Amino acid sequence: MLWDYMKRPSIRRLFFDKYNKKRVMMSMKSCDELIRRIEMAAESGVQLNYNSELILNVLASFKKAIKDDEKYIEIIERKHSVRIGDIHGAMDTVTKAFKQFGGVGSEEWLKTRFIFLGDYVDRGKQSLDVMLYVMALRIRYPNNIVALRGNHEIYSVNVVYGFYQECLERIKDREGTEKYQEGKDIHFYFNYVFGFMSIIAQHIRH
Repeated sequence: MLWDYMKRPSIRRLFFDKYNKKRVMMSMKSCDELIRRIEMAAESGVQLNYNSELILNVLASFKKAIKDDEKYIEIIERKHSVRIGDIHGAMDTVTKAFKQFGGVGSEEWLKTRFIFLGDYVDRGKQSLDVMLYVMALRIRYPNNIVALRGNHEIYSVNVVYGFYQECLERIKDREGTEKYQEGKDIHFYFNYVFGFMSIIAQHIRH
């Protein structure tokens, strides 16, 4: 790892909230609200401000959602499937693809499996939005979303190509901490969770 070990945040914070209570799985309602909020912001061109606690709740819930996934996933397909890759911080790449199937939660959309091939972050200016959106979708619709890890979901890559800087600029500092420390911490937690994502899927059509 390339983190400054002395300043590396506690992993405990990812699983326990500011009141020292264990984080619980996000509800379907919470996921739906976040998904719609991100979609509406993307359509209107508004940049969202995310609370650190919300981000940590999404990360903790996503990690729980994928806990039974192996690094190698075998998908025996009984649904129509669509592959989406190289999003690189561009929300419209995802929303345009979904609109072709009626939008998230529609009857046609629910009959489809979307296989994300990684590279959600870097280069574009909406890496946070894309990553939180895909994670919320994976939590809410486990039978419709497969989220693989790409080569940009690695610290040594996304610390250089934009995601790190986006975290510094968009994550509000916590009171009593150094400037940008909260953004650095959130970037760390994203990369920690990236490490649990599957990297390969074999797609078998039946």
